[in-house]
Amino acid sequence: MVPKLLKLTRETRLFLRESFIGVFVYLPQVLDSEFEVYLKDVLDHIIDSLADENENIRNLGQRVVKILIQRFGGAKTKLLLEPVYEGMSHPSWRKRNSSIVLMAEMLEILRRVERTSGGTSGNSETIDRILASVYILMQDTTETIRSFAAQTWKTFVENTPKKLRAILGLLFRRLVELMALPDDELQEISKASLMHFVGKYGDALFGEIMEALLIVKRDATTPERLNPNILRGVNMVLKEVAFTLSPKALSAHKDTILRTISDLLTVPDKFLRRSAFDVFVSVIRRTGNKDILDSIVPGLFASLDVLDEAAPEYEAKIRLFDELLEYDSSDVFDYLEPLLFARPIKRYCLDIMTNNAEIFGAELYKTAYLKDFIRSGLAVLAGGTSEEEEVSESYKDALLYCMQQLECHMAPEMTQRFIDDCLVHLQNVNLETNKDGPLAALELLQFFFHNADFEYSQNFNPMIEILNGLLFERHPTVNLLANRILKNVLQSLKREESHLIISFLNNSLEDQHTTPENLQPTAVLKLVGALIRISTYRMDSALKLRVLDIFIKALDRNLPLDVFHPQLETIILRLLIEHPSDDAFVKRVVVLAKKKMADHPRREFLINEAWKRFGATQKNELKVAYLRLMYKLVKLNPKRLAKVFCDVVIDQIYAALTGETHPPRTSLVLAQLLGLLAKNIPHERVVSMLKASAERLEKVKPKELETHPIEINHLLLVLSLFVFGEFRDLQDQLPILQSLAPRFVPVLENLEVLTTVLKLLGTFQRGDAQKAEFLTSLLQKERFDEPLRTRGDPIIQELVNQYLRPA
Repeated sequence: MVPKLLKLTRETRLFLRESFIGVFVYLPQVLDSEFEVYLKDVLDHIIDSLADENENIRNLGQRVVKILIQRFGGAKTKLLLEPVYEGMSHPSWRKRNSSIVLMAEMLEILRRVERTSGGTSGNSETIDRILASVYILMQDTTETIRSFAAQTWKTFVENTPKKLRAILGLLFRRLVELMALPDDELQEISKASLMHFVGKYGDALFGEIMEALLIVKRDATTPERLNPNILRGVNMVLKEVAFTLSPKALSAHKDTILRTISDLLTVPDKFLRRSAFDVFVSVIRRTGNKDILDSIVPGLFASLDVLDEAAPEYEAKIRLFDELLEYDSSDVFDYLEPLLFARPIKRYCLDIMTNNAEIFGAELYKTAYLKDFIRSGLAVLAGGTSEEEEVSESYKDALLYCMQQLECHMAPEMTQRFIDDCLVHLQNVNLETNKDGPLAALELLQFFFHNADFEYSQNFNPMIEILNGLLFERHPTVNLLANRILKNVLQSLKREESHLIISFLNNSLEDQHTTPENLQPTAVLKLVGALIRISTYRMDSALKLRVLDIFIKALDRNLPLDVFHPQLETIILRLLIEHPSDDAFVKRVVVLAKKKMADHPRREFLINEAWKRFGATQKNELKVAYLRLMYKLVKLNPKRLAKVFCDVVIDQIYAALTGETHPPRTSLVLAQLLGLLAKNIPHERVVSMLKASAERLEKVKPKELETHPIEINHLLLVLSLFVFGEFRDLQDQLPILQSLAPRFVPVLENLEVLTTVLKLLGTFQRGDAQKAEFLTSLLQKERFDEPLRTRGDPIIQELVNQYLRPA
C-alpha cells in the first residue's frame, strides 16, 4: 500500500498531491517500526516538495521530514542527514529555507546523542560540517534564511571565533565547493560569507586559511584524477580573500598567494587558467606592485625556451600572455617588448605577438623595436638574414603569419611606410638568383589589401608599376600574387578614377604576352571584377564604350570569362536599358550580347523590359530606340525564344500597331519587330493576321490611305509579315499581296521603309526567289520614277539601280 501512496505524492493535480503527502504525516506513527523499511523511498519522494512553489505542499513536506527526523534521527542519522544537508546548498531559496529549519532539528538530535555517549558517538565532525554550512547561510540573499541560520548558530555555538578556528578547514572546503557550482546565487552567498569571515578574521587566520585551501587543492590534484571545478573554486575563493584582506596583510602574504596559483596559470583548461589569472590580477590591483611580473614572466620565458611548440602545455603558457596584455596592455607591453624582440626572435615570441596582433600592430613603426620589424622580417623570409642559426620553414611560416596579422592592425598613417618597405624589398630582390625572393613581400601586400581597410592613394602608383612588371613572370605564384594585389588595389579606386582601371586593363590586353594561358589570373581576378564594378557606374557613353571594347577584346582573345556569365548578363541588361538611343553604343553592346546572350533566357527578360519602357516613355526618339533594341535582340536568334513569350509579346505589339497612331518611324519598327517575332507563332495565325489586315485595307481606296494612319499601319504589318514570315504556301498568299500592290505606293515613299525593303530585296534575291520577284514587281522603276526623281536621294537611287530591273 505504501508504494502506491508514494506514487500519488507526485500527482500533477495540486489538491491530490497535497492530500497524499499529508497521509505521511500520520503513517510513521501508525506503522511505527514497520515504517522504517520505507524510510528511504519516502525521503526520495517527499524531499523534492521542500522546493515546491505551493506553500501548503512545501509546509506539509517539511512537516513529514521533521517527523521522520524526530522518530528515526538517532538510528538513521546518515540516511536522513544527507538529503537535508544537500538542500542547504540548493539553488532554490525555498528548499534552502526548509532545509535550515530541518537541520536545526537534526543538530539537536546529534548533539543529544553526542552528550549521551560522552563524546564517543563520532558525531562531532558531522556537527562541525553542518555548522560550516549554517555559517555560510547567515549571508544568504533571503532574509528569513539569514535570520534562522543566525538563530541556529547562536543556539549551537557558544564562542564564535573559537568555533570558526576549529571548523576553518571544513568551512573553506564547503566554500570552495559552492563557488565551483554553476549557480550565480550560491556564488554570491559564498562571496558574502567570505567577505564577512576574511574581513573579521582574515589577517589573524591567514596562515590557517592558506593551509586549508592547499589541502583542498592537493585533494583535487591527485594522480588518479584532476578536478578542474574544485581547483577553479579554490582560485575563486583566493580571489575574494585577496580582495578582502587589508592592504598591509595582502602585501605581506602576496607571494604565498601567487605561489599557490602559479602552477594553474598555464594549465590547458582555459576556464581554470582564467580563474588563476583573476587571482593574479586581484593581487596586482590591490598592491599596485608591477614588480610581480618579475615573479612570473622570466620563468615562463625560460620554460618556453626548452618547450616544443607541439607540447600540450605550450599553448597554455602562450595564452597567459594574452591575459596579461588584456589586463594592462600599456605597462605589460613596455615590460614585454625588449624580451620579445631579443635577437634572434624566438618562435614563441612570434606566437605571443600574433595572438595579440591588435596591440602590437597598433605600435608598428612607432617603437624602437617595431620600426624595422617588417624590413628585417622580409630579409629573413627571403633568405638574406645574418642570423647564425638556420631558419626552419615552420619558423618562416610563423614569422609571415605574425607580420600579416600585425600589418592589418597598424595605424592608417603607417600604411605608406609598410608599402615602401615591401617595394624596396621587391626592387632589391634579384629574380634570376632568388626566384622565391619576392614571395614574402607579395604575400604581405596581398594579405593587407585583401583584409585591411584602405583608400586608394596616388602613392600607390609606384607599387602598381612594380607589380605590372611581375604580371608576366614565369613563376606562377609571383604572377598570381601580383594579380591579386592589383585586383584589390584597383577595386578601391573611386568613381572619378575609373579611367585608370580602363587604361591599365586595355594596355594589359594589348601586351604581347597576353594569352589565355598567362593572363588567366588577371582575367579572372582583376580584369573582369574591376570592369564589372565600373560598368555599374553612371558615366558618359564614350567611357562605357571603352569598357565594352575591353570585354569584347577579351572575348575575342578567348580569355576564360565563362565563370562571369551571370555578371556579364547583368551588365548587358543594365547598359542597354541605360543607353537605348545611342546607336553606336547599342551596336557595341549587341556585339557583346551575341557572344553571351543569344541562347540565354535572360534575353526574353530584356526584351520584355524594353517593351515596358517603350510604353512608359513619352519621348518618341526613346520609343524608337527601345523598339530597335528589341528588334536587335530578337534578331540574335528568333527561333530560340519561347513560343509562349512570343505569343504574349506579339499580342501586345499587334494591339499597339493596329490600335494607335504613331510617327512613321515608330510604326515601321513596330511592324518589323512583329514580322520578326512571327517566325515563332503558328502558320495559321500569321495567315489570319495577313487576311484580316488585307480585308480592312480593301475597304480604303489607295488615294485615300494618307488620311488613314491606322490603315497605313496595317499595310506595314502586311509587308512585314510577308518579308519576315515563313509561309508553307507562299504561292497561295501572293494574290492577297498583289491585290494590295497599288496601296503600297504611299508607304514605300517613306525613305526608311523604302531603304529597308530594298536592302531585304538584295537578301531575297540570294535565297528566296518568290519574295524577291514580288518585291521587284512592287518596286518597278516607272512606279517610283517621279518620287525618286523628286527626292533625288543618291542612296535610294543606288539601291534602285542595283536591285530593280526596268518595267
